[in-house]
Amino acid sequence: MAKIRLAEHADVEAVVELGAMLHAESPTYSPYPYSRQKARAVARSCIGSLLAPPADSVLFVADEGGEVIGMLGGYLTEGLFVDGMLIASDYTFFVRPDRRGTMAAPRLLIAFEQWAKGMGATHIYPSVSTRIDDERIVAFYEAMGYQHTGHNLAKRIG
Repeated sequence: MAKIRLAEHADVEAVVELGAMLHAESPTYSPYPYSRQKARAVARSCIGSLLAPPADSVLFVADEGGEVIGMLGGYLTEGLFVDGMLIASDYTFFVRPDRRGTMAAPRLLIAFEQWAKGMGATHIYPSVSTRIDDERIVAFYEAMGYQHTGHNLAKRIG
């Protein structure tokens, strides 16, 4: 069973590889070049350092016997037009295809929920934008207690 833990700098390359897998599988993102450099920078910023831990972001990994098989990175933002609403959202949430259906995804989400609550978040708004088996992902979130509140839409303009 995968252990869920905060990502460390030693995990950055594994996170970059998971990002490449997500990118290749996603009809939304695969038409665009994948930037390993940008993925490294985002991972490092979510990890922070001992002297400068991230104040508003986090990156969890699912570690199975020393191998990173999944990740969930997220951030906090204040609600627009509303006082007292702190929202946690995800940057990325991905589990390797051969590990889907295991407890890795639910345990990553629970760790993220606990982090968000500990940071004072009042809501979690995950995004489903990769177009990788959307119906299954929405059903997963609903089984975890989330309510469908809208849709992600996109239009390429350039």
